[in-house]
Amino acid sequence: MSKRIFKWFRITVYYCWAMLLLVSSASAQGPGENVGNGRYSTYNYTVSLQDKAFWTTARNYPPGYFVADGTGPNGGGKFINGDDFHNINGYLMHIVGAANQGLIFPVGSGTDLRTLTTSGSIPVNMAIATAWMVGDPSTTLDPTDYPPNATHSIKALASGIAAVSPSGQWDWFPQGGSVNGVTVTVSIPNMSDFASADKLRLVGWNGTQWIALGTEGASTNTENAALSGTMMNGVTAIAIGTTALSSCATISSIVKTNPQNTWKTDGAITLSGLTAANSYAIKYSFNGIVQTWTANIVDASGNIKITGFTKGTYDNFILRNTDTGCSTDVLNGGSVVLTD
Repeated sequence: MSKRIFKWFRITVYYCWAMLLLVSSASAQGPGENVGNGRYSTYNYTVSLQDKAFWTTARNYPPGYFVADGTGPNGGGKFINGDDFHNINGYLMHIVGAANQGLIFPVGSGTDLRTLTTSGSIPVNMAIATAWMVGDPSTTLDPTDYPPNATHSIKALASGIAAVSPSGQWDWFPQGGSVNGVTVTVSIPNMSDFASADKLRLVGWNGTQWIALGTEGASTNTENAALSGTMMNGVTAIAIGTTALSSCATISSIVKTNPQNTWKTDGAITLSGLTAANSYAIKYSFNGIVQTWTANIVDASGNIKITGFTKGTYDNFILRNTDTGCSTDVLNGGSVVLTD
């Protein structure tokens, strides 16, 4: 073999080997991984969620699952380095490889991380699966409940629970053991417009209503604060609730001011009888369209004057005291009609 041919052959081999390594590396990282309906993708070692662009599973019945197999070496499978853009957008199942082996479940929506962590008394060899499901539990289908695709009305409340947040829920699907006594800790969405931190409670759906899983609130009501509770058998979903709310001040009068086209003035609604200097979040509907929450502070005379209104029908006024956590329907189901 001539030197020229040998050199060409050696360069060709090196090039092919380099391309093989490049393809192998790309295959190992990949653009992302999706697990289809009724399928499982199992890991018995530590995996960084940063290694792939996305991690998704089928969410409809029967869902797909990533599986953290806790029976593997060095504590078994776990998914680490989760953030808002690197999380399991779907279901993660943990096979408990040793007694009391907990796990951080870095589940989310694909763009929002909402972790759930298990700890405490956990039987060996059982499986626990969860997923973060965005949206009102009253209308969001739960594919792992019985029957499949059940919903969980946030109006069905056990004694001591005043409300359940419509922001979302964690599906909860244990198999092969009792979960009584398992400690569950979640990272909450922003609850500042829902309730004060001390009144937040982790709640669970027991098949008929939402029940309290904890007796203590969170340190804050802002995003990613931790909220914990103790699991009970029979619970199939977890959400964020609030305890019985303190009484709001009675509104002594509601005065409307119609807008004036001639003088180009806006309409207004004035609420009286409130506690001076208290802060309130107010939400209402205008001609059937729900408006966003607005922040208001009561003046020295105990009034809140809401301005900027045009002619139309205003109803579903919800007034929430952000200092005490109380909430009330201002119009008791009625409406205010402004004309010009």
